[in-house]
Amino acid sequence: MGFATIAKRTALAAGIAGGAFMAVDVMRYRRNAGVSEGGTPHGTVTGAFLGYRHILGFAARHALQPQALRAAYEGERHARFTERDTFWHGKRIGYDDVADAFRHTYGSALITFRLMQDVGMSPERASAFTLEVGEAHENDSRLAGAHYEYARQMDEHNNVVGVRIATELHARGASEADVQGAVYDAIRRGESVAMDDSTSAPRATNAAELDAALARGASSSGGD
Repeated sequence: MGFATIAKRTALAAGIAGGAFMAVDVMRYRRNAGVSEGGTPHGTVTGAFLGYRHILGFAARHALQPQALRAAYEGERHARFTERDTFWHGKRIGYDDVADAFRHTYGSALITFRLMQDVGMSPERASAFTLEVGEAHENDSRLAGAHYEYARQMDEHNNVVGVRIATELHARGASEADVQGAVYDAIRRGESVAMDDSTSAPRATNAAELDAALARGASSSGGD
């Protein structure tokens, strides 16, 4: 077995291991936050591997791009915890609401920006990579019926908005510190979408609901 073959197999194994780490990390976070996974066994390590198989496949396909995988993992994680701490006093994450819209828009923007800024990807490659990992995440969702279809439409729309924000900021020479504010601006302008309930089609976000959610997050009670 030649050195190149060994190197490729080692990288593939590392990529799969990285994908597994991503899946288990999300599973553990959701379990600790009390998030339901639609009745699937995501609350176990075995369930994480079965329920996040598309993320695992994504990691395997990009095993030779460890920096990009790390940027995707850390960007998603940062967005998740930012939403939790900003909107929910560190207690939970939102689903289908304006906080959820923020998480997806900000997460995809952050991943895309880091892929360009830190990994050196072109805007086209960074955008495609981010949307691919977003698609893998949606394929691993286990929500049922109209809720799943509408939630997927919402998430995919917000991912595209986030990618666009990142490429525009990067083209202007902005810094990563500008990303979160740009996402808030997009949500206020109605560029992102949210849902009124689990069976409603996505509709444009607005400044009033974002500001109300931020005010709730800043309040002493957290609204829970």
